[in-house]
Amino acid sequence: MARKMKFSGDRLRDIRQSKGISQLQMSNDCGLNQSLVSKYERGEVVSPPHHTVEAMADYLGVDADDFLEGLKNSGEKAKRSTEQAHRVDVHVYFHFHTEHANNPES
Repeated sequence: MARKMKFSGDRLRDIRQSKGISQLQMSNDCGLNQSLVSKYERGEVVSPPHHTVEAMADYLGVDADDFLEGLKNSGEKAKRSTEQAHRVDVHVYFHFHTEHANNPES
């Protein structure tokens, strides 16, 4: 049975603060209203749009899943991170070999 995962404003705030970034700085750099970021962090808005979550995650240098509640434990999160890293490795591998095949002198 799938677990229900939901956005966690607490996690957003913790990650942002751990990087020494203010709400104002993040909101300006992400093109968001500071009061909206504040509402996300306080849990007043519980389902931010996916593109907004992705933008904040990219800005903070984390995966959007880092803002979710509901992952069973760190082992499950580690497994997901490993799977994502593998997908990146495969992408890089094919990109390199495609580029190399098109330009064998490189």
